[in-house]
Amino acid sequence: MLRFLFGLKWQKSQAHLLLLSKFLHPHTIEDYEHSSIMPWKQVLGETPSKAINRFLDEGMLKRTDIAESLEWKYKVPDLKKMLKDHNLPVSGNKRVLISRLIETDPNGMKEYVSGLNVLLCSEQGHQIADDYLTIEKEKRHNLNQQVLNALQNRKFKKASLLHSSFEAEQVFPGGLNIDWRNQKVIVAITTHDISVLKIIFESNPKILNNLNNEWLEHLRLAAGMMCLLGEDVSKGFLPPNLETGLVLDGVTAARMIKFHALHQVNLAQYREWGSKSVEISTANDGLTCEACEKIAGKKFKIDEVPELPYEKCTCAMGCRCVAN
Repeated sequence: MLRFLFGLKWQKSQAHLLLLSKFLHPHTIEDYEHSSIMPWKQVLGETPSKAINRFLDEGMLKRTDIAESLEWKYKVPDLKKMLKDHNLPVSGNKRVLISRLIETDPNGMKEYVSGLNVLLCSEQGHQIADDYLTIEKEKRHNLNQQVLNALQNRKFKKASLLHSSFEAEQVFPGGLNIDWRNQKVIVAITTHDISVLKIIFESNPKILNNLNNEWLEHLRLAAGMMCLLGEDVSKGFLPPNLETGLVLDGVTAARMIKFHALHQVNLAQYREWGSKSVEISTANDGLTCEACEKIAGKKFKIDEVPELPYEKCTCAMGCRCVAN
């Protein structure tokens, strides 16, 4: 009875729902019990194995059948090798390959996955996990729209706080070891965000001088979203017909605007620290343009540092110079 009562509680736990959603695709308990990346025990309030076994007891999870276990364990090249060993065709997608193997050698395939303890959402668990992910997707969509609206109205503090509040509610917040519930940390983050956003919307890197104001506004909004929410969001906030007329595409141009603002904020910080000079470095991968190579490795007085992104850069990837 106590176990049943506790079982009711996990459906209100964001951490447990997130863990359950991971089993929309086959996984083992060990994948989460021994994870060195995500502190599952900390967010669950119990070991992942205990939570997962409860999912099993309550019918939220099931053990995979032979086909599902093969799909989890083997890659397509492995499956094709098995087919060749059985003198069978190797055409078709992964599930077709698996079906062909099981049909030809069911006992052999059963032996291949013997001893595995791979789990997958049951029909009920699948529904609960799907509902959870749908709600989370809607929350993120609403955040994006609210932040975008705040940026359009130049309410930079509001945009930053919207993002901070969202991260504070996440099971695994973004950022590296950032305590999103610490007010002092939030004040520091908001102050930095406002400084960067002001430059994004009030300044224009020379590398983008030829763009009209309409396109620049779209790029600035994308750069602001990128600054707050991450690199991968910018494309979703750019018009599909945006043509920069430059070697840079829209996403790269937005990234250059963000880069320009961060460079200015960093220089201001160096001045506060009393730095007299900085050195320009760039990516050393053979793709750097000639103009950027000419300034790489050079030291400049703090008030004579070239604007970054470098105006003369011709790389389609955008300028990758930094001042340290």
